[in-house]
Amino acid sequence: MTSSDIYVCKESAMVPINGVPTLLSKGETRVRAGHELLKLYPQLFELIKVHYDVVEDTSTRTRDTGRTDARKAEPAAEAKPAAKKATPAAAKKAAAAKDKDE
Repeated sequence: MTSSDIYVCKESAMVPINGVPTLLSKGETRVRAGHELLKLYPQLFELIKVHYDVVEDTSTRTRDTGRTDARKAEPAAEAKPAAKKATPAAAKKAAAAKDKDE
């Protein structure tokens, strides 16, 4: 059991939480590993089966902070300069230059 494991209620039950009767619903109520409800009523929960999990590439992570080490990271793609938008004056000037060439 890891702290990231999540458990789902496998049968509905009414249990006291801080002295208040609370309904745990089958297939709905979820708790994380280590939660007090799981410790008190382990028979009511089962581990959720994950069909598709996230796999994190840790090759560029530093051990102490978990942040990306810029020296090991892939270089960013070169940004292309934005194309200039034609203004009406520029369009007239281009048309005049084209007429002059013809």
